[in-house]
Amino acid sequence: MKKIIIIISALLLLVLAVIPSVYFYNKYQTLQKQLSVAEIKDDIPALTALVGKLILLPEGETPTVMTVTDKEKLSGQLFFANAKNGDKVLVYEKAKKAFLYDPDENKVIEVGPILTSTPSGTLTPQATPPATQKVYTFAVLNATLTKGLAERYATTLVSKVPEAEVVARGNAKGDYTKSVLVDVTGTRKDEATTLAKTLGLDVSPFPAGESTPSAEFLIIVAEDQK
Repeated sequence: MKKIIIIISALLLLVLAVIPSVYFYNKYQTLQKQLSVAEIKDDIPALTALVGKLILLPEGETPTVMTVTDKEKLSGQLFFANAKNGDKVLVYEKAKKAFLYDPDENKVIEVGPILTSTPSGTLTPQATPPATQKVYTFAVLNATLTKGLAERYATTLVSKVPEAEVVARGNAKGDYTKSVLVDVTGTRKDEATTLAKTLGLDVSPFPAGESTPSAEFLIIVAEDQK
């Protein structure tokens, strides 16, 4: 009987010794995960790697990363219409591109022309540019076998939409019977509708299989635009 009591007591002590170890191990694991998330938000290479999985970023350049610290001061600027405090802005000075990224949702909110920043890394409020100065960035893909169609359509695009800037041209990966306009980030529905009407195109969701371009809008040119 004494042996049984001794064995039970020993097992009880062993369990009590293990419980704190398990507790502190779990706390350490949780803390480690939290630190990893915090490091990613402030680590430029890690941040660009995350954003690069969502959209094609300019190559050969390390961006300047800024943080939205006061959303109210940015009211009236279209680029920050859907921003919130804590969002990151990746600025590529050579490529003259800026990307607004939500680290909480892991989503690219906006893509646009380069913005002015202060040395402290916070965003400087800017006046809303006149409508005639608004620039829409486009990627144009050729979905036909006709060589040079993307380049020719880019010329047509700029003639119909003077605010358009074609930043990428190439060939589509999929097969398309009708030309379409795509809102790349999914946040410019009203503008996409207006542009599509001007160009005589249909608005389409982002097609599966195509690479995400570094542009606000994507136009896939099919046989109907030859």
